[in-house]
Amino acid sequence: MGERYIYTKIGTLSLMGLIILMFALPSVSASIYSDIRYLSVSPDPVAAGGTLTVSYQVLGTGGSYPYETQTLYIDGVQKACYHDNIADNSWSSKTRYITAPTSSMQHNVKVMVYGCESSTGCCGSWDDYEIKSFTVSGGTTTTCNSRSTSTDTSTIYPTTNWQTVSGSLSSGTDTKRYKVTVSTSGQHEFSLCSSDGGSCNYDSYLCLFDSNGNPATSNDDYCGLASKITYNLAIGTYYVQVSGYSSNYGTYTLSYRRTPSGTTTTCNSRSTSTDTSTIYPTTNWQTVSGSLSSGTDTKRYKVTVSTSGQHEFSLCSSDGGSCNYDSYLCLFDSNGNPATSNDDYCGLASKITYNLAIGTYYVQVSGYSSNYGTYTLAYKKTCPNAFFDDFNFLNTTRWKEDNNIDCSNPDTTKTYCKIESPGVKFTVPQGYAGLGVEIISPPLDELIYYYGNYEARFKAATGNADEHLISAFWTSNRNTDNPYSEIDFEFLGEEIDTVHMAIHKSADENAKDTIFRVFNMRTGTQETCIYNPLLNCTKYVNCEQHCKPYQIPQNIPCDQAFRIDNYHNYKFEWRSNYVDFFVDNIRVWNMNDNQYVPASSVRYKYIFNLWQHNWGGKAPQPVDYDRSMVVDWAKYEC
Repeated sequence: MGERYIYTKIGTLSLMGLIILMFALPSVSASIYSDIRYLSVSPDPVAAGGTLTVSYQVLGTGGSYPYETQTLYIDGVQKACYHDNIADNSWSSKTRYITAPTSSMQHNVKVMVYGCESSTGCCGSWDDYEIKSFTVSGGTTTTCNSRSTSTDTSTIYPTTNWQTVSGSLSSGTDTKRYKVTVSTSGQHEFSLCSSDGGSCNYDSYLCLFDSNGNPATSNDDYCGLASKITYNLAIGTYYVQVSGYSSNYGTYTLSYRRTPSGTTTTCNSRSTSTDTSTIYPTTNWQTVSGSLSSGTDTKRYKVTVSTSGQHEFSLCSSDGGSCNYDSYLCLFDSNGNPATSNDDYCGLASKITYNLAIGTYYVQVSGYSSNYGTYTLAYKKTCPNAFFDDFNFLNTTRWKEDNNIDCSNPDTTKTYCKIESPGVKFTVPQGYAGLGVEIISPPLDELIYYYGNYEARFKAATGNADEHLISAFWTSNRNTDNPYSEIDFEFLGEEIDTVHMAIHKSADENAKDTIFRVFNMRTGTQETCIYNPLLNCTKYVNCEQHCKPYQIPQNIPCDQAFRIDNYHNYKFEWRSNYVDFFVDNIRVWNMNDNQYVPASSVRYKYIFNLWQHNWGGKAPQPVDYDRSMVVDWAKYEC
């Protein structure tokens, strides 16, 4: 929201609107939204437990919202809240001092700003926020600490049978270390995976140290969020340490054993076999079948990965795979180097789950020890955050309510959201003009989205032109340290028959490239333009706007009855080389120019909102009647 948010949304205006805006922007009137810019932290790195200096500028709101609330967080935990009365539309520089964490790793500081009526309230609310990463040095680490960071919880003695030891971590910096006495050299396994008899109820991290406390190896996320280490050990003393990834902690059961003799069928180099065939994983399970003719036989498949993300290769019957012998799976990178392997994931069948970037890999089917037989290998690209939500209730693990709203107990004196039948309803109440309402996937949590299909059924709000209503369905990586990107469906309340679509992509927030299409569903009238301010321009001052026709208009059937305040299905399909927009399953835009297609390399958020803009320096007027956007359902698929 605020100036930064308005600037983000500028690409959805029509060509005439952009021309008008070019002349109107310098005379911005009182803003109801605060804003933040130029967030920085120092020193970086900062000493563990030292003083971190956080600097930024905040925009004054004035009027009915005279106090700028600033809430500071580290790694999602609130550390401070400040209130300042800053002159309307004036930027004020702020410097704050907070104590740095003690764990040696990368952390995030987030500053949320909000125009508030009160000099004491609104902490945790936001019109806008920015996030900056920094590193702590000299403290404990969440990778492998030296052995001096913890004492031995107990001593374990691996045999060829699985044994277990259980415990718990009391905080995100707690660790538990076990002394390992190895009496017979060979391959050893230390596992929190349920398939091995282990467990953990948090995101874990395992480390293995030699007798001198030097890190030998470590693992994160071997089987989901659980960790496993497989390593060849000579006779002697070692240390295995259980900790949490980042600041995670909880209870665990560590399984351990010496891999039984004769079971050293690890991963051969890729030169041991030729490719049986090439497989192309999608989000649906596919299978390929074969057989091994002897205990030394292997079958290798070339894997072409077209979309980065988690992939699964499975001989488990629950996934559609099979094997009639004790199997072993190996995964290699494009150079033939082993990436990971698995034995006995589900009984005697094997399964690998691994994050793969776009490129070429090799998966190899073999037998444990001298075993062989027939098999069916199932494979797919997983979509861990796929969902369908009919909004019978607000799933707070999926959605965060922003701008200090509560959909379960709405304040109907201002813009609010409410769960109704059907769906979730966003409403600007009669006589109100002010803050918008938004639900968004949690900005710092694990629910993040990448390339895929974003689809929703909803009806947008309509109203008078001076009410400045915007209904929006979009995804964005806003407030990360990465180049800004955004993909939008937006609807202006006064344009009842028009769909606005936009793609923002830039290496610089102040100079983003925006390509947008404005499409009238009744008449077929359309504009597709590029908006590109100069790299070194200051917001609202001396900015040039270059708008030109782009792409040949597509022949799309018209719908004479189309209204944005009726229910319609809207979808954008985002891939590495194109973004397609659909209205009621009709493709209305195919953007296949790579220079405008955002990269899916950082976390994106899934967002719905209803708000009132102040583009052109004109504040929105109170609405004549209740104005509502209603979302019936939403879904995401990879």
